[in-house]
Amino acid sequence: MHNAWVVDASPIILYSRISRLDLITSLAPGVIVPEKVIDEIRIGIEKDNTAGDALSWSIKYQQTDLHVPSSVERWDLGPGESQVISFCLKNKYLAVIDDRMARRCISAHGLQVIGSLGIILKAKLQIRHEFIKIFEYHQATFYSGKLS
Repeated sequence: MHNAWVVDASPIILYSRISRLDLITSLAPGVIVPEKVIDEIRIGIEKDNTAGDALSWSIKYQQTDLHVPSSVERWDLGPGESQVISFCLKNKYLAVIDDRMARRCISAHGLQVIGSLGIILKAKLQIRHEFIKIFEYHQATFYSGKLS
């Protein structure tokens, strides 16, 4: 179990566009957004009106950038992706990233990753488990005679 998710710009922007950044905060035990990721989101404000919401949300979870190890630098990724991976390497956090090459780098380092679609599937699973618990509770209460 990871105690925090380190989130890259693309999932933040995507969930901001559909007004569902709450999915990340409700599913993650903790959220970290490196400064370089925030810089990438900030650049998009002029082109994308939802980037302002993404930026406001991200700043709440901002962490100072780390040194990027040479094993990550060799992959020639963007600064945001490199920071996400650096945080995960240092602390064994879960990387939330969509970029294919960055996901390969994460796998090569033996780390775990989830993408934007994975968050949706995780949310769906959580809702299903909660529904089952409620159903079982109501069924048990009904058959015990406590519910009329």
